[in-house]
Amino acid sequence: MKVLFINRLMGIRRGGGEYFDYYVAKELQKLGCSIEFVIGKKLTGDFYKLDEFKTVYITTPYLRDIHYKYCESKWRIIRKIASICLEVDLYLFEKKVLNYLKKIVNDKPDIIELCGLPRLGSWIEKELRIPTVIEWHGIPSKSNIKWAKKCAGHIAIGDAFYKVRELINKDSLEIFPGVDTELFTRKNDSSFKKSLGLPDDGVVFIFVGRLIPIKNIGFLLLGFYEAIKENNKIFLLIVGDGPERKKIERFLNTKRGLKEKVKLCGYVNREIIPYYYSASDVFVICSNYESFSLVTLEAMSCELPIIATKVGFLPQIVKEFENGLLVENNNVLQLKNAILKLANSLELRKEIGRRNRRKVIQNFSWYVTANRLLNFYKKIYERGVTT
Repeated sequence: MKVLFINRLMGIRRGGGEYFDYYVAKELQKLGCSIEFVIGKKLTGDFYKLDEFKTVYITTPYLRDIHYKYCESKWRIIRKIASICLEVDLYLFEKKVLNYLKKIVNDKPDIIELCGLPRLGSWIEKELRIPTVIEWHGIPSKSNIKWAKKCAGHIAIGDAFYKVRELINKDSLEIFPGVDTELFTRKNDSSFKKSLGLPDDGVVFIFVGRLIPIKNIGFLLLGFYEAIKENNKIFLLIVGDGPERKKIERFLNTKRGLKEKVKLCGYVNREIIPYYYSASDVFVICSNYESFSLVTLEAMSCELPIIATKVGFLPQIVKEFENGLLVENNNVLQLKNAILKLANSLELRKEIGRRNRRKVIQNFSWYVTANRLLNFYKKIYERGVTT
């Protein structure tokens, strides 16, 4: 079976959706599928290459960071402009992809899987008569539902599955990402922790992800600031970059003693991230919403206990005291207490960490995910397009 993946951000930045496409495509290839990619690329600057597959790069203006920067502005007109930037970003990419696909219609794939992008999926089905599968990593917006109903198949990850099944297609497939447990394993390298300027007796908390509003880094910093007042041996690593970085830097400068306890590590290559996990003791994710959270599973695979907000699918991954601690979103006191509880108990951290590694190995395999997806593709291909 010939499968084409379309991903807007794969050549620009890598997150949960991008890594899902990459790893599941590798497994599908092992199962005998022919895999190709069409991915987005900025007009200028560096970009991510995808050399493992036949890949076409679609170059269009990248306006999404403008949206992230201003989508929570107190001014309504600014929020509106931010929303328009996101829409223009998507529209230009989708139109250019459609034009490219029209040129290769004589060598068309059997299935096209799109990371989001239901409008493009509906255009492809109508104009090119190729079945499309829409991949959902978040709950669909109202504006996307009408387009999504014109696409042949849907797969959804985590919390998004229930809404996709309810609002779009009752035959949608629930699917879970896998974890590369060989890459994400605890490294015995004490020198790496020293290279970060962290003391041997320090308890290190870590966040990994994009610095964007939905990740709610401000809440994490408030809880951590309250915790250091009672435990001066805790430290926080923030691994990742994004439009919220300057805001975070300004916040660190306003709280006495906080800047010395928090290290902004910036963007880190994926292959190096396990070393950051291994230099840490607890993973913290304080998002306003997470449909799934692959990064949480990767931290668990490196034997870290988790502190997470009770939002989206996170409570399904993190069971209280079994895999870590859960806190109400924006409850600074609960977050402070969770940080202190794990900071003060090495035995509890070790016990939960070992349990988390076992859970990931037993339940999250890319091979199983790819097999389920291939069977779903076959059903969609036999059924054909929706219109």
